[in-house]
Amino acid sequence: MPEINEGFEIIAAETYSTGPWSKANRVVLGRHETRYGPQFVTWESATAPAGKIDYFWGHYFDREEQARADYHRRLAEKYFPSDEG
Repeated sequence: MPEINEGFEIIAAETYSTGPWSKANRVVLGRHETRYGPQFVTWESATAPAGKIDYFWGHYFDREEQARADYHRRLAEKYFPSDEG
């Protein structure tokens, strides 16, 4: 069964860390078919110990290329954080 949030099917997801308060911290890419064509989103997500997945800080796009670029940029920020404050 596919993972769905707000009508968006999650088509890519990568876990970048785990922590004591959360089973998994991820960046996800979602796709939603609308009557105007597909829409795309990237979110950060966290899975609580009870299994509930929270999605937050959504970035929304009309084009898949833009969404995939944002997905990879967000992951890069997690793996290679900037020292800038």
